[in-house]
Amino acid sequence: MIPKEIEGYDWEQAFRFCIVPNVSPVIESSARAGAFSRADVMRVVAVSEGVNDEYNWLCVVELNDGRFAFVSAGCDFTGWDCQASGYAMVDTDLQHLIRFGLGDNDRARLGLVSEAP
Repeated sequence: MIPKEIEGYDWEQAFRFCIVPNVSPVIESSARAGAFSRADVMRVVAVSEGVNDEYNWLCVVELNDGRFAFVSAGCDFTGWDCQASGYAMVDTDLQHLIRFGLGDNDRARLGLVSEAP
């Protein structure tokens, strides 16, 4: 069952643009880069809705296989059929993902704080 926070057409498209070959492990992570779908999401940690041509759709989720993932995808003003892109980062450690897989603006939009080492 897909969590309600990531239901709907835009989230379906955001996840579609983040799958193979655009899933990478965070630097110095032991996580495997395998693809995932919205159906693999066990829990939504943080989410921020996107706006066409302005802000990407962002979320941090916990997957059924124990990995955590950061999803970032966006499209132009015409929608997901013309110019759209996305990527996903995975890690086995949530704080490591937040610190090294997200940029400052992403953390701010998601309301996440990276813990100091």
